[in-house]
Amino acid sequence: MCDVPAETAPAAGLSRSRPLDSEAPREIGAWQIAPRPGQSVWLAHSHDPLAIAGALYRGPGELLLLSGEAELPAAASLHEMSAAFTCIDLNGPAPLEAIGLAGLEPLAPGDSLTTRLADIRVTISGTSDGLLLIAETPDADLLWNWLLERLAAA
Repeated sequence: MCDVPAETAPAAGLSRSRPLDSEAPREIGAWQIAPRPGQSVWLAHSHDPLAIAGALYRGPGELLLLSGEAELPAAASLHEMSAAFTCIDLNGPAPLEAIGLAGLEPLAPGDSLTTRLADIRVTISGTSDGLLLIAETPDADLLWNWLLERLAAA
């Protein structure tokens, strides 16, 4: 886990409504955010995370996969968890800077990190045109509203 700058802390008065239930993609300034409905998410537990190609690091021994097709080491376990996670695409210039993580190196497609945004545990993966943010579903609406406010202020 990396140290998160103070400006990524939750903003006072953010709504906890459920906007992702019917939310359409949004353009805010130079950025576009969009929920990724129906994205498969698999949770893998492994003591050897490097042995699972395409895995996104979530925490010690915990990995996320966007496909259940991965070859797993014998000691690893894999669980389909799509309902437990929500994915949001963030595209545009300098997306890490836009969400308050300017001090980090840009993420190449497939590279990932796990941090806290708005006090929510988020796994962030580089994509060809931005970032994929993966949060636990109960927190996804708060993350969405935080992104709307953060990008509007950037």
